[in-house]
Order: sequence, then structure tokens, then C-alpha cells
Amino acid sequence: MMNASAQIERARQGDLLSVARGLGLPLKREGKYWRIPGHGGLMIYRKNGVWVWCQMSEERGGDAISFLTSSPVSQMSFREAIEMLTGEQWSSQDSKGFKGEKSPVPSLKPTPEPKTPRHNITLWGEKARAFCRWCHEQLMSPSGAKVRAWLKEKRGLHVSTIKKFGLGWNPRQFFRSKRDWGLDGEGRLCLPSGLVMPKFDLQKKLVGVTIRRLDDEQARKWGKYFSLPSPYGRPIWTICQELGPEDPRAGGWPLIVVESELDGILLVQECPDINIAVLGSAGRKPNPKSHHDFWRVFNKAQKVFLALDNDEAGQKALGWWLEQWGHTVPLLVPKGKDITESLLQDADLKQWLLDAFDKSGVTGWPLFSLEVDTIGEKTRKEQVL
Repeated sequence: MMNASAQIERARQGDLLSVARGLGLPLKREGKYWRIPGHGGLMIYRKNGVWVWCQMSEERGGDAISFLTSSPVSQMSFREAIEMLTGEQWSSQDSKGFKGEKSPVPSLKPTPEPKTPRHNITLWGEKARAFCRWCHEQLMSPSGAKVRAWLKEKRGLHVSTIKKFGLGWNPRQFFRSKRDWGLDGEGRLCLPSGLVMPKFDLQKKLVGVTIRRLDDEQARKWGKYFSLPSPYGRPIWTICQELGPEDPRAGGWPLIVVESELDGILLVQECPDINIAVLGSAGRKPNPKSHHDFWRVFNKAQKVFLALDNDEAGQKALGWWLEQWGHTVPLLVPKGKDITESLLQDADLKQWLLDAFDKSGVTGWPLFSLEVDTIGEKTRKEQVL
């Protein structure tokens, strides 16, 4: 039997095309790529003679081993992946020190030499803001009427909310030079067509732009969401509406963690006195060395409510959060798969949150409208009696 290092190297050279077919995955040939539809732009292809994979919507990928252990289509143990790729039994003696659930093989991407980033943050900010302003104008123009109608009918968003968040619409795909946008490296920057959602940090600085493809075929092919490359990376978008520190009600508001940007925006519209953290996808986890806005709000929140989608991915992610953090609380959406579906099925999102906060013992939260309405109704009934 070959030793562990040789077995790992042989597994890395595994034929992912044959593996994908053996798993019964749908495959569509597109040039040098084989796309696996329905998984956020998941593809396999050969790079430097070795099969690798990437998932465009999550900006991640790796070698044949990680395809079987941590891709959207397979979560085998490390040992199972090695044995499937090599056809050899993994030596229990050689496997000492390996956990079996996580591949010790590093990413195929070479570790870059430490260097000073050459991103021009000021230039990127100017270009990104100009792009978002132009897209907002397109959305609010007569030509954007169809997209505005979609936002109202399918996402429940009012025109005032569209303006508040500066949502926009890019009617066609553009390519621009990365250098012209202040980004390090050669090549072109893709600006896909779709709904444009600018993301600002707690200091009102633009730090990211997400585009939701509205064309169903493009969404299936390349993934529904696309994050523009940014000098700030891909921070968890935190929408903090808490009052200033001088207000006695401030300090420790509850935080609602959601998956999609549009769900977060809808919650703010329906219940403005809350803090929101948008992950972007169910499996995304906060980085302890970054996501500073998120940690600032997360660490002081009385309770963190996890309003993830009611599907397999959301439930799997929910387990991780509950295991890691003691002050997190699952918050099942009242109807449908997600927050938007709940609203469209006539769920009262404000009452949903109020009930959850009351049950969890949250205090000092300044949502008084429902309480006032209840008191008024009670008074009227007493007068009648």
C-alpha cells in the first residue's frame, strides 16, 4: 500500500469529470469548463493538467479532494474522498493526526508573497459610486418600470425603500479594466446585468456592490448573485439602525441574521428599529479577523436571532451558529421558505419579531407602535363595556 503522501498526491490528480459522472451529476460542456447546473455557477475544469473546481457565486474552489469533501454537491469525509479518488484503502496507520472530516491538502492557489496591496481605494470608491448612481437612475427611469414592478410584486419593496437603499438596475453587461477601477492585477472587471445593491458600512462608506441576476438562464448558469471585487474584500453587510449612545434605549439591540440582501432590506422596511446582518449565503461564516462592523454589533447584541432560509442549507448553517454562540436563537420564518415569501403570504413580520423578542426576554427594544396600538384597542373595549 502506498504511503499517505503518495496517496494524497494521487487523489489530487483524480479525474473529476469521471467522479462527477459517477455521482450522477448533470454536466454541461462550455468550452474548457464543465458546468454543474443548479449550484451557483459550480464548474470543473483542468488547470495546469490537474482537475479543479470553482463555485463562482461563493468565490471558492479547490482540488479533487475538496470537491468531494466541501463542495455544494458532496461532503464526504477526507478518508472517503481519498479512497474514492484512488481506489485504495486509506491506511489507518498513516491517517493518525488527520481528523477525517477535513482535508489537510492546501488549496491549489499558491500562497502569495506578502506585499503591500496596490488597490487604489479612492479610485475604486469613485468608480463604484458612479456606477451605483447611474444604475439607480436607470431603475427610476421609465425603462426601469418592469424591474420596479418586480421589486414591488415579487419582493414586497416600496419605492421609498428602493430610494433609501439606492438600489439600481444595470440593463446590460459591461466589462471594464481592473486598473481603471483601482483594482490590483491585469484583466477585465465584469459588471453583469441585473439588480444592483450597494453596501455601505457603519460609517456610510461604500464597501461592496452585489448584483442579482434577473435573467433566469444567466442565474442558473453563473449563479444568482455576483459580488463585485472590492479592496475591502467581502464583508458581512451590517445594517445598524440603533440610536446614538446618549439615548437610554441604545446599547444591546437584538440582531437579526439573514441570508439575502433583499430579505434584509425588506425587514428594515417592515420593521425599521432593528439591526440586520446579511451573510449573502447560508454557509458563510464570520471571519474573526475581519468583518469589523458585524462583530461590533454582534458582540453587544442582547440576542442574535437566526432567520435563515427554511431549507436544507439554512438548517445546516443554523446548527453551526447555535453550536458556536450561546446567545444565538433560531427564528423560523412564519410562512414559506424565507422572509420575503412570508410577507407575500400576508405574514405580519413586525408581530413575528415582537413575539420572538418577548419570548426571549429582550428588553429595551424601541418598537412601541404595536404596544401603543394594543393599549388603544384595550381602552376602546373598556369604554364600550
